[in-house]
Amino acid sequence: MPIGTYSTQDGHDGVYPWKQCPSNTTMPFLGGHTCHSTDKRTILSALYNSINGTHWTDSAHWMTHMPICEWEDISCTANGCVTEINCVNWNLKGTISEDVISLQHLPVLDLSDN
Repeated sequence: MPIGTYSTQDGHDGVYPWKQCPSNTTMPFLGGHTCHSTDKRTILSALYNSINGTHWTDSAHWMTHMPICEWEDISCTANGCVTEINCVNWNLKGTISEDVISLQHLPVLDLSDN
């Protein structure tokens, strides 16, 4: 099953038959049955909503119209790839959105002390 496709059997056979993920989504793992967004703003918004973003202690610029690379504790490359999310001691609660796996250039996700 190629990357960017998903299993239509909800994991019953793990691989086949498969379909192409819709535009602006991907499935980075073999045998998956759910496609994930590739839009960085959508991914970070899903993260915000999944871990109690409205109650964070420090979330300057999150969920604003500002470029996501200017959001508090988000680091990016010069071409806008998210490379770090550092939300240490922010009162995060909940389950991390699975869409975070689609941030292909993210080596640092620090959600410690929450």
